[in-house]
Parts: sequence; structure tokens; C-alpha cells
Amino acid sequence: MTDLDKMEHQRGHGRGLFEWFTVKNLSFLSIAWALSFAFMFIQVSATAFVVKEFHGRKVAALPLGLMWACTAATAACVPYWIKKYSHVRVYQVAAVFALIGAFMELMALLHPPESKDSKLALFCVGAFLMGMQIACMFNYRLAATIFVPASYASKTVAWVMFGGIAAAGLGPELAKQTRTAMSVEYAAAYIVAMVLMVCTLVVITSVDFKQGKLEQQLRDVEALKLEDDTAALKEETQEDVHQDSPAQEKCVQTPTHTAPSPAPSTYDMLRSVTARRDYLLAVAIQTIAYSGMIAVMAITPVAMSDIGYSFDKATLAVEMHLVGMFSPSVITSYLIDLVGGSILLLVGFVIMMFGSLLFLANDSVAIFTTSIALVGIGWNWAFVPTSGAAVNMFRGPTKVVAMAFNDTVMLTMVAVVTAFGGLFYSAIGWHAFVISYFVYFLFGECARAAVCIRVFVPDCSLYHENWLTLAFLLATCTCMEMCLFCATFKLLCMHSVSCYSLPHMA
Repeated sequence: MTDLDKMEHQRGHGRGLFEWFTVKNLSFLSIAWALSFAFMFIQVSATAFVVKEFHGRKVAALPLGLMWACTAATAACVPYWIKKYSHVRVYQVAAVFALIGAFMELMALLHPPESKDSKLALFCVGAFLMGMQIACMFNYRLAATIFVPASYASKTVAWVMFGGIAAAGLGPELAKQTRTAMSVEYAAAYIVAMVLMVCTLVVITSVDFKQGKLEQQLRDVEALKLEDDTAALKEETQEDVHQDSPAQEKCVQTPTHTAPSPAPSTYDMLRSVTARRDYLLAVAIQTIAYSGMIAVMAITPVAMSDIGYSFDKATLAVEMHLVGMFSPSVITSYLIDLVGGSILLLVGFVIMMFGSLLFLANDSVAIFTTSIALVGIGWNWAFVPTSGAAVNMFRGPTKVVAMAFNDTVMLTMVAVVTAFGGLFYSAIGWHAFVISYFVYFLFGECARAAVCIRVFVPDCSLYHENWLTLAFLLATCTCMEMCLFCATFKLLCMHSVSCYSLPHMA
């Protein structure tokens, strides 16, 4: 009995056991996501503060930018490496590289070189080596979809990302408690980060990806059988029509046998993927939502530090941001079913824009915490539905190309905004920085409006084929955005010209 036969027998006679295996694997992936995200948070928070202290805020985000650059570069290769070597091997190698990177940064603290440029170089190389692990972390959400049918893709992505709630408490608290645990500040944080990566390595090795691949192959076989049955039924219907027609009684159709077409190349699949405008719009929405959220998250602690707030208060703000990012995942999948992806995207981008504007109210800890938490909540509702929809558009080898293209574009933009975020912030100041990202999120809403017509409207039971209602919805959305934009300028008029430069506490 082949592996596929065993899988089919298991599905037919032991459905409960099969579902338990699926739940187990998805839970392990969710835990691995949480551990990896906690590792990434410690890296982001500790590295930004350390580099700012010994080299200034202009290059504080440079190591993180290099980390995201490596993430973007390897994101294009991870799906192909997985196809060639297997999920577990690729994820294990990425975890080992992350361990090496964290160890290099730890050595730069415990045994620093004489030159601060050499110390910066060690941090840059260490952060760069972590990039592959971050790319694999993002691939966890896509790898989880092999365990479920395509219709459950968005729910599966939300399930895996729900593990980020644990990371929201684990990462920031570990960063705060370990900052002064050793004589060298932040050294213990990197040791904890290495421990988290070892735990990630153990958990990800426990995932049974072989079962998921067999299940995916079985679903593909069933889909092909369904297509063959449909084609056969169509041929029988045509034959019945021909038999009923007297003019075609003597017409005999001989079956034609065509040679199988060669497998399309990667370039051909990439062309077919990028030819779909709805897919490109979905990629654009993910790119704007994620890169904008990362930029605000990366610079907020630096801005709070410049104002005079302590590391603990800055960490608390980012902790609430992480809670906002992942806690909505509990209800996100149900909201998608209830109101559709279009409405949820609308709400997500409006919340992100409102959170960006709220930063302008004042420079208190409460405003920083509330604003960045709102940006996180809006990101979840803008990112999860689009991510599931993009994965669900393709299958087979084309799906691998689509996944690689999606993450490469998204993470490349993240690398750009992170690498130059410090310079951008230093040049224009905090208030102008958050206003610029309000406009950036507004572009994301424009892409959402285009996707609303092409992708998500058929999934929304409230607005299915109701173009008049859809036009009213888009007009209302546009008016709301214009009101928010006018409110921005009103707030600017209430401030002096100095609001474009960051005010410092006395």
C-alpha cells in the first residue's frame, strides 16, 4: 500500500486521528512562530538601543535593515530550497545561522573591538545572518496551508499567527528582565535569544511535514479526478446531443491523443503569476501594511528614547503593539466569514491611519502605547485576509513561485524602510514621520479599493453583486479618509513649526 493509499484509508476510517495530527502540526507551527517572533523582537529592540548608544541614532536601524535585506533575498529561495531538500532541513539550517548571528552580537558586547566601526560591523554581520530565519518564520504561515484544504487558507494563517500573542508577552518581558542581568548591559538578552532559537529548532523538527505533503497530494488527486469526471460528463452530454441530431448521425468523432505538454519553466510561471492583477494588488496590500507597520514599530522606541523615556517604557509600548498585532487573530477568521475580506481590509487600514494620527496628540506614554497598539490591530485585519487570498489563487508549482514572489516583494520593502528609517526620522522629525506613514497607509487603502472589486466582493455575502451598494461603500470610505486627512492638517496648524522636529523633555 502506497503512502497515498494509507492516507486515504486514514481519512476514511480514522478522521478523528487525522484531525488530531493536523491540529498537532498547526499548533507546533504556531509555537515556532511565537518563539521566532520573540527572538526577532529581542533582536530588534536590543540591537537598536545598543547601536544607538555607541554609534548614534542615524545608524541605529542599519543592522536591522541588513537583516531584512537578507530576509528579502532568501525569501525568494526558501520555497525552492524546501521543494529540493524538505521543510525541516531548510528550517534547521536557518535556525543555526540565527544562532551564529546572535553569538556574534554577544561577542561584540562581551569582547568589543577597539573601533566602534568594527563593533558596528559585527552587529551588521550578525543581524544579516539572522535574515534567513526571519524568512523561514514568515514561511511558517504558508507551510501550514499544506495541512488543510484551500478554502481554509485564511483561517490557517490566522491560527499560526495567533501564536504571536505568546511572543507579545514573552519577547518584551524577557528583553526588560535580562537587560541588566549581567555586568554588560543587554548581553543576557542575546543569550536568551539564543535559547529561544534552540527551542524553535526543537519545535520545528517535531512538525510532520511529510503528512502534510501527502495530504496535499491526495487533495490534488481528488481535484484531478473531479476535473476528469466533469470532462467525461460533458463529453457524454455532447454525445447525447449529437445522437439526437439527424444531421450528425453519420458523423463519427475519433478520439485524438495529444502528447503531454512540457512542464512550464519558472520564468513562464512567474509571468503567469504577475499577469494576474488581483494577485499583484494583494501583494501590494501586504507590502504596504507590513512595511508600514514595521517602520513605525522600529522607530517608536528610538523616538521615545530621544524624548527621555526609559527602555522599560519603550518596551511596554512595543509590547502592546505586539498584543494588538496578534490578539485579533482569535476572531479574524470568523470576521472574514461574517463580513468578507473587503470590509475587514477597510477597517484595518482605517485603524492604522487613525493610529498614525493619534501620535500627534502629545508625547505621553499613554498616547505612544495606544497609537502603536492601534497600528498593530489594523495590521492584523489588513494583512491576514490578503495573505490567505494570495495563497489561495494558485496551486502546484505555480503556488511555489507565487509564494516566493509575494514574500520577496514584501520583505524587500520592509528592508528598505527599516534600513533608511533612522535617516528618514532624523531628517524630518517624529511628527512628520508618522504623517508620512499615514499617507503611506492611505495608498494601501487605494489598493484595497481596487481589490474590493476584483477579489473580495464575491466572498462578501452582504455586498455580493450589489454594485450600487459597493459604490456607496467606496464613496463613504473615501470621504472618511479625506476627513482624517483634513484632521491631520488641522492638528498641524495647531502646532508650531517646531512640530516637525522632535521635542525633548525638560
